[in-house]
Amino acid sequence: MKILFGRTKGEPHPLSKVKSILVVWQHNQLGDLIVSYPLYRAIKEKFPSCQLTVILSPANYRGLTTCTYIDKLFVFDKKQFNSLRYIKVLFQILRQSYDLAIVPSVVSLSFTSNLLAGISKSRTKIGPNSLNGKSNESSYFFDYRIDLDWRNTPEKHVAERTLDIIKPIGITTTELHPEISANEEELKEVVSFINSIPGQNSSPLIGLHIGAGKPQNRWHHNNFAELINHISSFSECRFYFTTGGREDFELIKMIQSKLKVKTAIFDLMGIPKLYALIEKSDLFITNDTGPMHVAAATDTPVISLFGPTNPQMWRPLKENKIAIKKDEDIYSINVESVLEAVKSILWK
Repeated sequence: MKILFGRTKGEPHPLSKVKSILVVWQHNQLGDLIVSYPLYRAIKEKFPSCQLTVILSPANYRGLTTCTYIDKLFVFDKKQFNSLRYIKVLFQILRQSYDLAIVPSVVSLSFTSNLLAGISKSRTKIGPNSLNGKSNESSYFFDYRIDLDWRNTPEKHVAERTLDIIKPIGITTTELHPEISANEEELKEVVSFINSIPGQNSSPLIGLHIGAGKPQNRWHHNNFAELINHISSFSECRFYFTTGGREDFELIKMIQSKLKVKTAIFDLMGIPKLYALIEKSDLFITNDTGPMHVAAATDTPVISLFGPTNPQMWRPLKENKIAIKKDEDIYSINVESVLEAVKSILWK
């Protein structure tokens, strides 16, 4: 590979006359994709008329389907390699003439991403030389090889970290929040769901996401039940749960069996609908997981619950967003501390 596609290492410098850019971003986690919005915003702020193509993995490509900065999305799926049509389209994407190919990296190095950028027909290629001291063995694909090291700045937010790969070539932005939108039909479905939630329409609307892909990021379901009962004892509120899979439904049913109030379950698919629902809510309480990053795009107050993850690195950034962490065990967060945060938002 090095003989066929290796590049001569150069010193990064600001670029000009960039009309076409390829970004290869193979992270599988939904949150990683949503917090990468500033990367695409920065590119379009620097080169407003450029054609921006992004190659994603199949796991969570939907996290960027509403990103208005991206002109073309392509899903790199190895399971499709038995399709000649798919291979042909992939080849066409890679062999377009690009002025710049970028491989971002925040949590891990990806040989596949490096390879795709390496075989692309791009004038200039930039990617990681190392990540937190770990050498990138396939950095030879890149003209500009960037050392990404946050070991001395562990508090640096992931949204800022995504920009560090392109700052050496003069591309950055000060706006770090994600941007998500919903169309008229999606808004209609969300409003219909809201109207179906038990309780008075004038009551505060509170959403909760009780699941997480990683078990260590899940606050205990009994705590959620106790929290809802406490909140409803102070004031009449309307509650709904968002879901991420079958396991969430089972936990929600367990919570509902312990509640003194009726609640609803939001199971409409799609990030835009989830965004629209949270945007129309008075408060959203969530574990450290994908929907937390969707909530980060809204103006709605959010309470995020953290276990082993560093909240300074992953928390929603807007002023009305509260992150709660006690120690590495999310179970150490007591109901009283979350309830106090709720009171500070709803009953100032």
